[in-house]
Amino acid sequence: MLGMCWSPSGVNSAGLAIASSNLRNNQAVRKPLARGIYSHFLCRSVLRRCATTEEAVAMLGEMPPVCPVNAGYQVNLLDAEGRMAVVDKTGDRVLVRQCRAGMNLTTNCSLDDAFEQWRTTGTTDPTEQAGYEDAHQRAQRVLAWYDHTDGTITLDALMQLLRSSEGAAGQARP
Repeated sequence: MLGMCWSPSGVNSAGLAIASSNLRNNQAVRKPLARGIYSHFLCRSVLRRCATTEEAVAMLGEMPPVCPVNAGYQVNLLDAEGRMAVVDKTGDRVLVRQCRAGMNLTTNCSLDDAFEQWRTTGTTDPTEQAGYEDAHQRAQRVLAWYDHTDGTITLDALMQLLRSSEGAAGQARP
């Protein structure tokens, strides 16, 4: 993302790859702002200091809460040895997970029901509610697609999947 002040993705010299998706929550922002680490610095900090997924997970867990309190990222990690994890970090919450053996994805929502319940509690804005629903539909569509592969993923297959305008239930979206 040229011109941006943060680095939401990259690979370091040790072969640790990182990518991210925004993961906001519905916590009220109060002033003065709470202390913590600004969400946009999570990925760059990890790439500068970590060589493995294990080190990155530990570092993200030890970092202070994300600020502002309603901001966050899903940090998708893959190291040179093939170890992977997703770290959902927003506000003062941190969740480490894996989507499937050998595959991770991030779609602006956690795949953990309890984490999602906390993150989305209090949403009354219909636009935000639709955004949460779309994120879950994308995640379910990708997971269902992956579950029906033999583990071989080609660039053409990914492009077709990501180009699709179908929702989770196979219904065309407007």
